[in-house]
Amino acid sequence: MRLSYPSVTLDERDALIDFSAGDTYPYNADSTQTREHVASLLDKGFYTETFWITRDDTMHVGVVQYQDASPIHAEVHIRLHTPYRGQGIGTCAVMWLTDYLSDISGKAPHGRLDTRR
Repeated sequence: MRLSYPSVTLDERDALIDFSAGDTYPYNADSTQTREHVASLLDKGFYTETFWITRDDTMHVGVVQYQDASPIHAEVHIRLHTPYRGQGIGTCAVMWLTDYLSDISGKAPHGRLDTRR
């Protein structure tokens, strides 16, 4: 299985909303989201950087959403659809995001990671 993390484009807004509202996410604060709620978050500027988690370049299996919540606090959401959980995809997404943030900042990210489980 090969994973890639293409940016979600503005033209994919409806696909992102459908994807996010199309499953439950027990490890997120909002475990179920309506289309209206997801659209509202996007309209308010949440998730300034959103990436698909794509398997074998053809299938969206999840999303990684990143935003600077404050000057010292970043927020990351990883949402995987149910059939793809427990396969190490979330771990790969965290490693990819760490590399991505290191590349754009020019320095290794550091900090604390809190998860809900």
